[in-house]
Amino acid sequence: MSRGRGHEGSYNGEPILLFTHTLAPILSHRGIKPIGRNNKYIYPKNQGYQMVFPQFSLVHIFEFFWYFAFISGLYFLARKNGIFESALFFLPALVWGYFVEYFGLKLYNLYYYPDHYLFYFEGVPISIAAGWAVLAFFGYYVTTNKLHVAKKVNIYSESAIFPTIVDFLIIEPLAFFLRLWVWVQNDFWFGAPLFNFVGWLFAISIYVAIYNGVTTTYKDKLQRVTAITIAIFLGMVLLQIVGLGFIHFFGAI
Repeated sequence: MSRGRGHEGSYNGEPILLFTHTLAPILSHRGIKPIGRNNKYIYPKNQGYQMVFPQFSLVHIFEFFWYFAFISGLYFLARKNGIFESALFFLPALVWGYFVEYFGLKLYNLYYYPDHYLFYFEGVPISIAAGWAVLAFFGYYVTTNKLHVAKKVNIYSESAIFPTIVDFLIIEPLAFFLRLWVWVQNDFWFGAPLFNFVGWLFAISIYVAIYNGVTTTYKDKLQRVTAITIAIFLGMVLLQIVGLGFIHFFGAI
């Protein structure tokens, strides 16, 4: 569910068996060389992938893309609903995304961030928190404005489906090739376990439920700010209970 910042020497990797043969031509074309016995594509201790293309510049493009998307989303919603309504969605979503990552790092330690991001706070890249906010807005906007979903339960669940699909089809494969983060165990989808995608569904669903509940219940601005602050705290507790429960019963599959 979350990615912890770490160092190359702290990871003892096992061979990544999935996609080894099918991705070999692609990896070779991108300048990623096989390392270790039998030309397996692995994360060996103290090394990781050997890349000859400019890895760090691509990571910075990824990083600034989320800052640009966050500012663009904030501006778009401000033009549509006013600056207060825009800030009421995006700023709590930024905080929510940060603490999803922060507590995930402290509680689960399933993967880590290499040290090639520009801006961190307590081990979490700020751009990742911005990405959470952008994808939460993307899911909520598509669900409510394009699909015109009316029932609350559908708003919560369907708002989470779109960001999860984006993570599954685009973000995790991109992270695998560019080492945007490194999973400490090699699971079924570019290193990511099923737990990651379950976490996406619950994290986005809970945040959308918080935002939708606050904005439909309270009209006064101060009441809205107070209510969403309290609700984020309680929602984060709920999210970690769900995450720890999943790990307890199913493991980090």
